[in-house]
Amino acid sequence: MPTYTVPLTTPVPAALAGELASRLYHADERITGFTLPDEGTDVAEVVITTDLPVAAAELNRRVGDLVRSDVLPQRVVTPRLLWRSPHRPARRPHVYRDLLDSGAVHESAPGQVTVAEPLLGLMRDLDQALLDLARDRFGAEEHDYPQLIPTATLARAGYLGSFPQHVLLTSRVHAHLDGYRAFTRAIGRGTPSSGVVDAHTTHAGLAVPPAVCYHTYARHSDRAMTAPLTVVTARARCFRHESRYCHSLERLWDFTMRETVLLGEQDRVLAAREAYLTALRAVVTDWGLAGHIESANDPFFATPDTARQVWSQRLMELKYELRLPVAEGRTVAAASVNVHGTHLAKAFGITTASGYPGFTGCVAVGLERLAYAFVHQHGADPRNWPRVRRPGNT
Repeated sequence: MPTYTVPLTTPVPAALAGELASRLYHADERITGFTLPDEGTDVAEVVITTDLPVAAAELNRRVGDLVRSDVLPQRVVTPRLLWRSPHRPARRPHVYRDLLDSGAVHESAPGQVTVAEPLLGLMRDLDQALLDLARDRFGAEEHDYPQLIPTATLARAGYLGSFPQHVLLTSRVHAHLDGYRAFTRAIGRGTPSSGVVDAHTTHAGLAVPPAVCYHTYARHSDRAMTAPLTVVTARARCFRHESRYCHSLERLWDFTMRETVLLGEQDRVLAAREAYLTALRAVVTDWGLAGHIESANDPFFATPDTARQVWSQRLMELKYELRLPVAEGRTVAAASVNVHGTHLAKAFGITTASGYPGFTGCVAVGLERLAYAFVHQHGADPRNWPRVRRPGNT
């Protein structure tokens, strides 16, 4: 594979090396790997491998632009540790290989994993416990949303402008007889190439949803909330283009999310968020999981406000993540507990009964990640798993 050494005009401080690493694959889809200096060392150059030859000047420019716009302007904010589980992490470095060998998971394509028993049953049990928690403790309404979402909804939410690297859109063949005939001639009997698809299709006006909550905001758009707090919960497939960051069950293009959305008056939403954080700590402890909750930020990317958005989200602690240990000393964000202020309510015209902009928050749990961390803690043999239940249930 071609290898390039990309010098950085201004070195990236060691404290921001992780921010650089989390963005590099999105700089150019031809990048297949990169090497940064040892931890604790400023990054003066990056060694990059690609699957195809790349013009060195073009690669240098893209990486340089990424560093200048998204990384260097960021302020270093140490995550605040909110809570740590009393359980100690278990060391099981070969869990994913065990799941593959047993047939519990099967890699269908990059970023796509088929899940079978016993992991599938575990995901169902975990989700049922979370659903019971949302309904019984918070009075949540359960919804079942469509698999697709209007692209206009994601634009209204600001998602397209904040996370373009994750967007996956749908297309359809040109909708007329000539278009269908041209498409069938172009593909013949083979698999259509991306060039053929691009030439004979158009955007369908729909996307695959990157999160569940946008369906909820759209459903409540342009209306006043009649209750001081409305809680909605739903489970759905979600999709994010993760480039080459996809890895085992930790980061997928296609995954399952249980999300609980909070809408209403500010004090009620904030109180519900704190109550859910308390409940989440109890759930993690009850299930025997090691891990911790810390302040975090979303992966804002390639916008003029990236650094400001990251900094303000961390500084104001608008986002907390439940991070659970997996292999090789890594942790994975299995859940996030967020508040959005009035941002999304204003975008969707959601008001309180008194006519003021509403306040929103959400709790999102990645079920594949949660189950994967569970198996890392308790092993791949279901006979060794503790029974999944809500705290207080016997």
